[in-house]
Amino acid sequence: MRAFALLFGFGLIVAAPTRSTAQKQASHDSANPAKQIIVAFPNRTTLMDFNGTEVLPIASLINEDMHFSWIVFKEPNHIYGTNENAKNLRHFTYDTEAKNLTVVGDIDGSAGVVHLEFNKNKTRMIGSAFADGTIDIWDTSETDGTPKLIKSLKVKDHINGTISERQGAPHQHQAVLDPTGRFFAVNDLGGDAIRIVSVNDDLYEIVNTIRVPNTEKGCGVRHGAFHGEADSEALHYLVDCELSNKILSFNVKYQDGNLELEFVHSISTFQTPPEADPTGNFGPAAGELLISKTGNNVYVSNRRTPNAEAKTPDSISIFNLLDCGKLTFKQSFETGGRLPRGISLSNDDLQTFLFVGNQAGTTGTSEAALAAFKRNIDGSVVDTPAAIAAFEPNDSGFVGPSFVQEVPFFPHVL
Repeated sequence: MRAFALLFGFGLIVAAPTRSTAQKQASHDSANPAKQIIVAFPNRTTLMDFNGTEVLPIASLINEDMHFSWIVFKEPNHIYGTNENAKNLRHFTYDTEAKNLTVVGDIDGSAGVVHLEFNKNKTRMIGSAFADGTIDIWDTSETDGTPKLIKSLKVKDHINGTISERQGAPHQHQAVLDPTGRFFAVNDLGGDAIRIVSVNDDLYEIVNTIRVPNTEKGCGVRHGAFHGEADSEALHYLVDCELSNKILSFNVKYQDGNLELEFVHSISTFQTPPEADPTGNFGPAAGELLISKTGNNVYVSNRRTPNAEAKTPDSISIFNLLDCGKLTFKQSFETGGRLPRGISLSNDDLQTFLFVGNQAGTTGTSEAALAAFKRNIDGSVVDTPAAIAAFEPNDSGFVGPSFVQEVPFFPHVL
């Protein structure tokens, strides 16, 4: 085991400057209770305190040759991170008294895993491998948290997408647990398909493949979310598309012991869609998609806009999700930086904050490599950040995090 000391000098922390100390304290004590967030960069993972107006580092773990694109948590203090540049899954823990992160060990799985998701009781974990195109099934039932690779599912019915440079092989990007806990929907960017993996009887096999409609071929499904109760007529699955910058909406049905998706419609991730790039390589690329717990609000991050060379900020678009499964545009706002790959909502009941990790960092005048935006009751977002932070460039050249999320169970320590 290796323990890593606190690291406080890794970058400049900048808070929104318009509020007095008294106002900050009142906000901290009432509307904005203290939170801890974890942010992941290439070669570094950092825990930070967030009190509604400031983000301050607690502990940092230097991960040589590790690029955590996704992190998940298991009680009481276990953390698992994917390395999208290699095959290893890293298991580490957090000590709340010593305030440090400790590496427990690395275990090899598929290459290029970019997302992790648990089953309902966190005894199994699904890894979506972009590079290998496989779906890893991990046993996480051991009391010491040590994961064991059970098997890797291979796609046997891949059909090349219309953008050959990006869709010549399967590329699993995310697995999403359905509301019943019986199925995972696995988004295959390379195959324009959603693979349904059954959990029943600990099966963990691909039991259904839903391909996008012909009108949406070449879309490159990336990240999605279910919304609604399992027994509701208004249960939907939404997924964003990295290559076409659209959101696809499906009705969810359970038939003959399987999960089926019925296409409803698609909508651009922009209020005014940019001109399409026929290669899919250099135009905008949708990133993360979230649906709020209340209010039926959908959030999607837009990267590389208006083009890959632009130095202007990227954006997040907000939509209203109707009971029929259709989406209507609500708001768009700038993230203050470029490449907002990782976005997430805070864990409180009202999901008061939206966290944004601008992977490519700032835009020259902004310090918002990491930003926290206040979310209103109606789902809209105050477009001036409540708190921002900048970081020194690392060896990869990136100055912002690719992943940011509130830690769900660690006690707050100031």
